[in-house]
Amino acid sequence: MHITVVGGGNSTPIFAALAKDAGHEVAILTRRPADWNKDDIGFVNEDLDYFPQAELRVGIDLVTDDPALCIPQTDLIFIAGLPIHHNPTVLARIRPHLDMQKKVFIGSICAYGGFNWVAAEALGPGNYSLFGTQLIPWCCGTLEYGRTGLVIGAKRLLRIATEDGRDSDGVKPILAKILKMPFLTDTDFIASTLWPNNPSLHPPILYGLFKDWDGKSPDFSMKACVMQNYEEQITCAWDTVSCIMSNKAFAKHKIPYTAIEGGVVPTLAHKFFETDLPFGLCTMKDIANMVGVAVPCIDKMILWNQKLIGKEYLTASGKIDGKHASECVLPSAFGLDAKTLEFGNRSRTANGAEKKQKT
Repeated sequence: MHITVVGGGNSTPIFAALAKDAGHEVAILTRRPADWNKDDIGFVNEDLDYFPQAELRVGIDLVTDDPALCIPQTDLIFIAGLPIHHNPTVLARIRPHLDMQKKVFIGSICAYGGFNWVAAEALGPGNYSLFGTQLIPWCCGTLEYGRTGLVIGAKRLLRIATEDGRDSDGVKPILAKILKMPFLTDTDFIASTLWPNNPSLHPPILYGLFKDWDGKSPDFSMKACVMQNYEEQITCAWDTVSCIMSNKAFAKHKIPYTAIEGGVVPTLAHKFFETDLPFGLCTMKDIANMVGVAVPCIDKMILWNQKLIGKEYLTASGKIDGKHASECVLPSAFGLDAKTLEFGNRSRTANGAEKKQKT
């Protein structure tokens, strides 16, 4: 199978090395191909209960910035190591080189943020099959850009989102062998978009830390979720906050901040603000409006966050209809409503036949 990994971030060398180790032809599509050595890519592994080797190194087949060199022959495209607000642009670059009659798996390492809506809008009709990992498979980092990634801790439970929620096209067995995670299970995209993920963690933590300068965090009701995903990597399971604070896989991830005289302020030029608001909280707010659920805490975080970055998403109307609303992933903007949210905005294949939805 030909696999193309799109992006050049933390996850890229890890997934590329694992895919090659699983016996596939592997290409990396990145803006910076000159910074990569295709003959020496891999990762250092600190989670030996996940993978018994302390390091994996491989040579892959291609590193390029030209989609024409890798996309036409690709059977599986995995967008990894790329902030999700870049997905529309990346998918638009890929589209001209896709054979829309061919069954190609197209997925994201971040299934939240309405990936299926964004992908269907960017790609148009076709015989491709969309998927995503509900969570990033590992807490990971980069030791040397273009060469060596770092696995800090791997998930012990990982759900794979597919369009029907049942993986009718069979991407899970492929991913299970690559990721070395035989326990993969099913979910759908709407569950992934609403799942406690980056937008449920980053903005509340930053809001709690910086809103009143008192360091207080919101109370998350996600202890069971964190425990199930990380099991023995958590050293204190007293409550949700303790689960997060004592999780070894989270320990090396630092809040981005800028030191100023007398204290610190959030670093605004960061994906926590560029992605987690328009592709996270605003998406959730739009869904909440559809189903008639008040979300006052989310409203407060959006208003605080958008003021910091000079944007207007949420207005006094209670809707995401401000002058920068077009930057957000809003199911209502894709023509969806409470009855069609689960199925998404993709209903036809390349030949115009009706695509069967989940029942």
